[in-house]
Amino acid sequence: MTSKNFEIVPTGKALGAEVRGVDIRSLSADIFTQILDAWHKYQVLVIRNQTLTNPELIAYAKLFGNIQLPRKSLVDKDPWIPEHPEILVVSNLKDAEGKALGALGAGEAMWHADMTYLEEVPLGSILYAIEVPIKDGETSFCNQRLALETLPQELKEKINGRKLIHDHAHNSTGAITSNWTEQTDPMDTPGARHPIAVDHHTKKYKHLFLGRRPHAYIVGLSLDESEDLLNKLWAHATQEKFSWSHEWKVGDVVLWDNWSTLHHRNPFDESKRRIMHRTQIEGVKPS
Repeated sequence: MTSKNFEIVPTGKALGAEVRGVDIRSLSADIFTQILDAWHKYQVLVIRNQTLTNPELIAYAKLFGNIQLPRKSLVDKDPWIPEHPEILVVSNLKDAEGKALGALGAGEAMWHADMTYLEEVPLGSILYAIEVPIKDGETSFCNQRLALETLPQELKEKINGRKLIHDHAHNSTGAITSNWTEQTDPMDTPGARHPIAVDHHTKKYKHLFLGRRPHAYIVGLSLDESEDLLNKLWAHATQEKFSWSHEWKVGDVVLWDNWSTLHHRNPFDESKRRIMHRTQIEGVKPS
């Protein structure tokens, strides 16, 4: 593929576009600038038919900024690829002794953004498909810029100046991680406190910043008030009209904005192999 075939094709949905005619191992400065602009515009970019080594995936991620290293002591027991700690393996495979060879298994992942429980939240995530089930385990994305722009005025007033605790104790499938004990009261949930509506990291617009629904708590409200408001926010923010789903193929490289979108994975047959490598772009503190 050469730059002569280069084009950016929107999905026609609320977000997302496919970048065609590029090999991400050899991007010119001009083509990369267009990809960066398209990412900021469409929030999710798909580039198909790539064949990457781990160092090549890392090199591509570094074009967008410093890489967020997997936090071994905080989220997962292992970085999964010790020689390439920039990469997290997302897989359902296990070794002969039954030990997981990657993170997140085969179950459904609920709507979420990655690692919003940190004070400095990754700007984006890149997922590279090495082995994937056919027409199974799709990933959906949801536009939180549109969600805020269309939020009823009553809800806008209720979230004005409010901060949300982003749960650190559970992963995106809802399972408790090995580093924490189960929390029974969302008001005691460990995790960063971020505004519910934030300026995007480009400073070009604002968007909802909800992280994950379970175990979240809006600071300063009673638990019942927080739960009621969060239920209304999530019902609005995850409407189908704000979303688009990606059907994976081997060689797909998907880059998404981790601030202005939510994403979730559909479950898939655990007997089917799925191996993906994820890198993340280091972030800043939302405000």
